[in-house]
Amino acid sequence: MKRPGIETRQAEAIISEMRDAAGADRGELYRALWIQGAGIIAILTALRFLPI
Repeated sequence: MKRPGIETRQAEAIISEMRDAAGADRGELYRALWIQGAGIIAILTALRFLPI
């Protein structure tokens, strides 16, 4: 299932550059990006329930 966002080609280019810069393998980078995304979602969810 595709979701809105950047194109697969762009994502692969970003991952390739990050891998080259960090010297990490693809699995490690996907894991790091997933963790960052989960953190952003947690923050946005928490902000949604804060009284304004």
